[in-house]
Amino acid sequence: MSRLAIALAALAAALPASAQAAAPAPGAPGAVANYTRGDKDGFGTARGTASKVWFTLAGGELSEVYAPDLGTPSLRDLQFVVTDGATFTERAVSTWR
Repeated sequence: MSRLAIALAALAAALPASAQAAAPAPGAPGAVANYTRGDKDGFGTARGTASKVWFTLAGGELSEVYAPDLGTPSLRDLQFVVTDGATFTERAVSTWR
């Protein structure tokens, strides 16, 4: 057997099984990815230095929340609920999607 054939056989034996034989990845490809719009109007955090929560604004609405820094998105969907605890409850629905 030639050296090339031996090298190819050794390489083929060392390679992992094909990706098709592997189990599907968690969250399987093809899942819908939801991203907020990129043109932000602003960002902010609490006035005190102890806060590790940041937020961004888009279209006059809260669009994203980051914690513990601006490189770690923490929420994909956030809704505000306003209530007096007895007579009314109002949900604010985002329109930027």
